[in-house]
Amino acid sequence: MKKAYELSESEWVRKYKEARAQLAGNYVPERITGRSASAMVGPAKVLHFLSFGIPEEKNFKLIGVQSGTIKLSEFGRLRFISELKKPVSYKRVRIKAKRLGLI
Repeated sequence: MKKAYELSESEWVRKYKEARAQLAGNYVPERITGRSASAMVGPAKVLHFLSFGIPEEKNFKLIGVQSGTIKLSEFGRLRFISELKKPVSYKRVRIKAKRLGLI
């Protein structure tokens, strides 16, 4: 199976949108049963796979900023806040893979 950064952009976007649609509010039943809960695990795993650890990096940095171990300038703080609001994108996945030397 291809890694998230090995997929073409169109493949990545299609899989991401499909998984997001399955997890959208209109897909989730009012009463979660064992079967419906397990049906939501698949799309959640797909999103986790496609995100390539980017949300975890954001959370790790956020904890560092909140605890004071990471110091940011005013501009850096504003930039970080805007980064927190951005969803994962194919471009960001590719940038991270390049940074790690995977491509």
